[in-house]
Amino acid sequence: MGDAKCERIASSVSGWKVHCFNETHRCDDVEWTCTCLFYSSHHLPCCHLMYVADKEHEFELLPAMSIGERWSMSCALNVMDDLAAAAATLHPILLISKLKLPKVRSPYGSPHDEQFKETGVQKPMKEVVYVRLRRNERAHQVVLSSAEKYSYAKAMLEPLLDHLSSLSSAEFYQELNTWK
Repeated sequence: MGDAKCERIASSVSGWKVHCFNETHRCDDVEWTCTCLFYSSHHLPCCHLMYVADKEHEFELLPAMSIGERWSMSCALNVMDDLAAAAATLHPILLISKLKLPKVRSPYGSPHDEQFKETGVQKPMKEVVYVRLRRNERAHQVVLSSAEKYSYAKAMLEPLLDHLSSLSSAEFYQELNTWK
């Protein structure tokens, strides 16, 4: 951020405008928030907040309060059991469908590597999903198109969505807590 400029917002005690890469973001050095996409989506200190801390306040390190409590290891340990229970509810769906893992590439090269060297572009790897169906097919596995995958997932989750949408607000949140 060599071309970045920072100026204090006159009407605010803790507000800053950080100008960089033809964009302007508003930062708050008390709440440690920013209007940029990175901060908005991850709630982690962004380069704009680091710039304010470094150039305007001359901090060597970011203050601990700039990192949200949700990223604390103690918070992660508190929800670990809930996450394990939620993952266990997805196990039946995983048994029904299996994703084909990408093949390990040889360190000595392959025909695709030659194509990459010649054109600089590598063909994108397509993901194939095999689903065990309850019908008598030759191998009991069928390669589904994207539309079929969507339809299959929708059919699996539709009863749950219908049930949740028919509940009152109180019952919905109670049911939602059981899924957490």
